[in-house]
Parts: sequence; structure tokens; C-alpha cells
Amino acid sequence: MQLALIGAGIAALIVADNAPVGERAIRDARERGVAVLSTSLDAFGVGKMINLSLPARNVMATDCPVITKDTTIDYAKHLVSESRYRTACIVGEDNQYLGMLSRNTFLQDVAKQVILLDHNEYAQAVDGIETAEILEIIDHHRIGAITTLRPIRFFNDPVGSTCTIIAGKYMDSGTDPDFETAGILLSGILSDTLVLRLSTTTDQDLAAVRYLAELTATDPEEYGTELIRKAMDFGDAPRAGPADSRYEGV
Repeated sequence: MQLALIGAGIAALIVADNAPVGERAIRDARERGVAVLSTSLDAFGVGKMINLSLPARNVMATDCPVITKDTTIDYAKHLVSESRYRTACIVGEDNQYLGMLSRNTFLQDVAKQVILLDHNEYAQAVDGIETAEILEIIDHHRIGAITTLRPIRFFNDPVGSTCTIIAGKYMDSGTDPDFETAGILLSGILSDTLVLRLSTTTDQDLAAVRYLAELTATDPEEYGTELIRKAMDFGDAPRAGPADSRYEGV
């Protein structure tokens, strides 16, 4: 019977009740491209499972809301609450599936995790910082009145720029930043210290500038002077129009 069915040109042969399959039947099935499946289910069980074996595209929904890791919690809540599925798909780069967000998720305490850099006061932080989980603070300003729920790493050093602290971490680890990062750090130090002329400039700032200038092959005095000049050049700024006449003379 198996050979007859294979010879008739079927696409698949399902053998129930763990019935044996002969070597000749397997050989003929391979030659004719017939799939052979053996199962311990009886004929009734096989028929029931076939009805459940639908392609995923026949049962899946395609209108489920989609969010990314950068979607705000408030917007995600709106999407999920308006969705008839009560869920949203989370995707990454190239729409790669990462997980699901359901209404039950919002019953839990959901807080953004943040690291405060170059500030440690609520007034200088982003909106919503009160409900965020602060993981770390790296700063060089005075210490404000910010509080955290649990102990965190707090690195505050009275140097001329927070970029000096970051550069120092690279120096201590023996790992050099790439060219772009080194240039950004150098620009930050020269800008914060007005090319190392402010009274807040420390020996650590000087050492960091020497280190970064060597990595970027940059003359810090020449580059810093041009940097400050560009920052103070308002030649390309739009002039006040008639509607802004109240600002004349300011």
C-alpha cells in the first residue's frame, strides 16, 4: 500500500500507529520527493493534528502595534491601550523581533534607566527624571539635592570639565578612545576651560589635553582658539524681524 501511494504521486506519506516503513518505500519516496512521516498517533489523531497544522501566515495578525526600544513609555501605553490585541511588538534594527509588551507590563514598576553626565541636579536633567532609575552620576559641578532609591556609583571630581574625567578613565584603563571620541573629549575640555585659561583648570585637565591632542594630532592652542571663535560668531544667526522688534537692543 505504501509503494502504491508513493507511485500515485502523493506529496506526503503519514504512517500511523508506529507501523513499519520498508527500505524500498523510503528509497522510492526519496527518488520521487515524497515526505515520509511516522507517528505513534492513530489514524483519528493524525486527522485531528492535520487540521491544526496550518501555515503561520494563515493564523497570524499583521496589524499588531510595533514599538522600538526608544519609544517612550507614555506612547507605548497609548498604543497598547488602543490595540484590540492589548499588546505591542518590540523590534530592533531591521525590524528584528525582540519581545512583546502587554497591558500587564504596565502594572509593574517601569522606569527608564539613566546615567547623569555633567550634571547632578533635577533642574538640569531631562523631563521625567523623577520617575527614572539613576544608575550612575559623573560630574564636576557642585552637588545638588538629587536623591536615588538605592546606592549608586557617584564620581564627582573638581576638574575643569567632565570630559577630563572620561579621558582619565581611558588613561587609567590603558585603552585609547577612537579618533572621533578623542576629538569630542578634547573639544569639551578646551571649551569648558576657555582653552585652559579659566581658574577652574587643573593639572588633570592639562594632562588630558596632552593625551587627547597626541591621539588626534591636534595643536590644542590653535584648535581651541578657533573653537571658541566659532562658538562666539553670530554672523550667520537670523536677524530679528518686525515681529521680534521687542528684542531690539537686548
